[in-house]
Amino acid sequence: MEAFLLSTGVIFLAELDDKSQLIALTSPTKFKARTVLIGITLATAVVHLASVVLGKVVGPPCPPVSSPCWLASRSSGSPPGRCAATR
Repeated sequence: MEAFLLSTGVIFLAELDDKSQLIALTSPTKFKARTVLIGITLATAVVHLASVVLGKVVGPPCPPVSSPCWLASRSSGSPPGRCAATR
């Protein structure tokens, strides 16, 4: 049951953006466009601020994750297929 609730929550958060876009498209029919744009901007700022704060709180206790081989080879300029991280 825990896995079900966790996956449902993650999917809900991932799809939240789609719901926001639908609201943003339909809101100007009821409210002034300027009011909708200000609301969208403020809501986006609040969400990003909350994400940064959450990252600062949760991030430090988490162990560092090594980058995948393809990312390491891209950033080091190695040809594809050769992993610079394994040298």
